[in-house]
Amino acid sequence: MIKKTKNPKRVSITKLIVFTMYAFIVGIIGVSLPKTINFIEVFLIGAGVFIVILLVLGFIGYSLMYALTTGSETITIKEKWVKYHGDDAKYLVSSIDGQVFQITDTIIKWRWNSSDLYASLDANQTCQIKTQGWRFPLFSDYKNILGAVCN
Repeated sequence: MIKKTKNPKRVSITKLIVFTMYAFIVGIIGVSLPKTINFIEVFLIGAGVFIVILLVLGFIGYSLMYALTTGSETITIKEKWVKYHGDDAKYLVSSIDGQVFQITDTIIKWRWNSSDLYASLDANQTCQIKTQGWRFPLFSDYKNILGAVCN
């Protein structure tokens, strides 16, 4: 006669993730959930907390890296143009040595006068510019001109 034994309970990946979220919520935040756990609510709460933490850390990291890249240089403007992407526009300026800069409003510096700054620049002007940021080709991102004093 063959004796039947019960298989141990299998834990699904979903339950493992939900349990991890539950442990995170209880351990870090201190929220106690009732004994009858609604796994969907726990998952949504944990996912929401995780997304908020990622957004906060991302904003802090980006702000720090952006703030640490402030510089000043002298350039002679070769040309300037506007690059359109849907309803958005980006003001671009190139120098005679081949560098490209953008002039955009920035929440980090609380600056909202990019159109005025762009209008004040002309080709063949030599300017002392204050820049912030870096060239990031993947996202068509350039150093941002924060201010300019031109001759």
